Amino acid sequence: MSKKLIILELTETNTSFITDNAFAAMKDLTDIRIQNNRISQLKRSMFPVYNRIQTFFFNDNTIENLPDDLFHEMPRLIRVGFENNRISYLTQNLFDGFYIRFQVLALRGNPIKCDCSLKWIANRNRHIHEKYVSGTCVNPKHLAGKEIFELSDTDFTYCQ
Repeated sequence: MSKKLIILELTETNTSFITDNAFAAMKDLTDIRIQNNRISQLKRSMFPVYNRIQTFFFNDNTIENLPDDLFHEMPRLIRVGFENNRISYLTQNLFDGFYIRFQVLALRGNPIKCDCSLKWIANRNRHIHEKYVSGTCVNPKHLAGKEIFELSDTDFTYCQ
């Protein structure tokens, strides 16, 4: 692949694995869309450092976990999509620096656990007006079916 590539789209290619440094030399990439495949794991080392990536869509794969450093050194990132994967936890470290500037955060179709580990998102939700956020809590039971962008401090009063 060309190092000058701007948009990378792999849709329904049956891709199941991405090697370390697979896209690391592609510093001009602005859009990565690897969707409707069988990707189960992502690492920061797969992508270029100090890049121009704005769109990062990995919808309809089998991803369960997102490493905390995945969005580090992606200062232009504003659109992220992980719809219809197997992601259950969203860590504060993963979204530090990104959660305030994003425009799209698409997580619908994941079994998101909105337990005490997600309490951080309630404070950030106060600042996300005019942004698109999708994703629904599957548990705990009292939050099942609630959209993550609707979570507030009152939803976590049981947390220590």
